[in-house]
Amino acid sequence: MVRRFDVCNGDADGLCAVLQWRLHEPGPAELVTGLKRDIALLGRVRAGAGDEVNVFDISMQRNRSSLTHLLGDGVRVRYFDHHAAGEMSVHPNLETHVDESSDVCTSLLVNRYLGGAHRAWALVGIYGDNMGAVADRLALDGGFEPGDCAGLRRLGVLINYNAYGEYEHDVCIAPACCSRGWRVTRTRATCWPTRMSSMRSMRCATKTFIRPLQPPCCGRAPRATCACCPTRPGAGA
Repeated sequence: MVRRFDVCNGDADGLCAVLQWRLHEPGPAELVTGLKRDIALLGRVRAGAGDEVNVFDISMQRNRSSLTHLLGDGVRVRYFDHHAAGEMSVHPNLETHVDESSDVCTSLLVNRYLGGAHRAWALVGIYGDNMGAVADRLALDGGFEPGDCAGLRRLGVLINYNAYGEYEHDVCIAPACCSRGWRVTRTRATCWPTRMSSMRSMRCATKTFIRPLQPPCCGRAPRATCACCPTRPGAGA
């Protein structure tokens, strides 16, 4: 049986790129992620011939050795990224979507590939990657209201800076747990929105994650518990 892996940086750009992809292609996949500083993630993937690995928002240059090893073992790899890639790897099993332009991030690349199918989550990732002007233009093209954009921006910033820490216990919610929480919410309530008409659902669902992701400096203790990390600092406060 083919196994699938999603590998991404644990910031807003990487996680929202993965979420867009999984909404586009539902199905089981093992998530491999970490904190913002965790870049060399492909070495953690234990895939074999015929397996599929999707990579989002981690430098090809920093992961070249592991990428070469996976391709040599017959693994099919799809790679979305905007960081310096160095010499681009070429292999029949490798599909690359790499753009190092200064006004591009990975969530935007995935949004382009999917034809804007899950634009709201693309905007969360783009805002989180500190590309406000790019996100504003994309939101305008998609018919999003200014009030909607403010909520998407806030969520993106909170998810993004949640990933900054030396160790997982330094952050409010481990990035992998954030992703699992989004998927649980999708099945429990409504599908995440792709159009302005669904923004009410996005606003309601966003509250689930804004509370636990409030940074410590805001002076407000987290008020929601991450089901995956019930013992995290502040849980149940």
